[in-house]
Amino acid sequence: MRCTPFLLIERLSGLLSSKTPRAILHYAGGSIVCQFLRLLAVVISTRALAPAEFGLFALAVLAMNASALFREWGQSVALYAYAGTDLRYARFHWFVSILGGLAAAFFCFVGISVLHIGPSQLTDALPLLCLILIADAAFVTPVIMAQKSFRFRFLAVTDIISIIGGLAYLFYALRAEATYVALIGARLVEAAIRGSILSVSGGWKCYVPAWTKELRDYFFIKFGRYTLPQCLLESVSGNLDTLFLGTLGTPYQLGLYERAQQFLRIPLSLSLNLVDKVALVGFSEAQNNAPLLRNLFKRYLIGVGLTSLLLIIVLLVCYPFVFPMVVGIEWSDAMFPLFLFAIPMLVIKPITWLMNIFFQGIGHAKVLLQSLVVFCILNLLFGPPLVVFFKAEGMFLALGIAYAGLLVWNLSKLRFMNNGKSN
Repeated sequence: MRCTPFLLIERLSGLLSSKTPRAILHYAGGSIVCQFLRLLAVVISTRALAPAEFGLFALAVLAMNASALFREWGQSVALYAYAGTDLRYARFHWFVSILGGLAAAFFCFVGISVLHIGPSQLTDALPLLCLILIADAAFVTPVIMAQKSFRFRFLAVTDIISIIGGLAYLFYALRAEATYVALIGARLVEAAIRGSILSVSGGWKCYVPAWTKELRDYFFIKFGRYTLPQCLLESVSGNLDTLFLGTLGTPYQLGLYERAQQFLRIPLSLSLNLVDKVALVGFSEAQNNAPLLRNLFKRYLIGVGLTSLLLIIVLLVCYPFVFPMVVGIEWSDAMFPLFLFAIPMLVIKPITWLMNIFFQGIGHAKVLLQSLVVFCILNLLFGPPLVVFFKAEGMFLALGIAYAGLLVWNLSKLRFMNNGKSN
């Protein structure tokens, strides 16, 4: 029997509220449009900039992520989990988020302008980097509240408008001056448009500080002490590749890696991201029904695995004909070896993502934390030596090894296949 997102949604509709499948369809449709627009931005910028500029862009993003390391300590998980209607919880989330954003902007400014961490060219985009850190923190609360209200159609339209605005700015900025700063500016424009729409539509109600013992106990004690380690590990593990290539490689190699990752996000997103919200809710609803849980997981596993293999085959078949026309022969020849080294990651990563969604859906936070530790350790073991010997190709190879090890680890935890439980 075919396993498609729409079939899965139909089968889950008996379990879920009537508005959930419709909201997920809006989410999936918006994701497809957004992926196409982002792909268009990737193509335009790739043809306009040299690989070294993308290396600088990757280092600028790394600087932002490092500065914002403690901005997210689990307050968003706590807000998602809150089932009441007291607006103070959203206001507390916004208050601590904006404080974290301001602190992150300060650290970013000091690190680049005072301590001179990173290449000197990062100072060209420093004001934009600080504004992005503040904007991302200021507007995350209304996004969460809209998701909790199942306003996925509104969020999809907002994302599309925001990306179009960022794309228009990118096109204009690249014509004026072809540097990585145009990419940073486009990201800021996108965040500003999204935040403005969310604010006008009602998000402004969250922009009031709230600070009581009840709220502090809920966010800090009940959630923060458990989710902080996981948030830190997620942030660190998501930036190790850029750190390794930025310190052990060259800006050219880092730029090639960054562009290859941007193109590879398309098949990765299409293999799982269109159904991840359905899977998460489905696993959560079925966690007390072992046969249904086992059946759901098998169907998703087959669907995600087959989709990943199909997209890889399409990518390899079309690459020699499509990529030279899209990005030029020089870029196409430079990135092709990276795509070959990335094949193991492309096959395994969606499956490990699905397993993590499963563990999240059935509430096994300990297993998720253990998986992050395993992934970080494998990255630290294989990343540096493979980058030294094989540069950008080595980083993709290291990621493939890390995801393979993570797959073995997760499989050892999936005992529900035999006894209906997860360990």
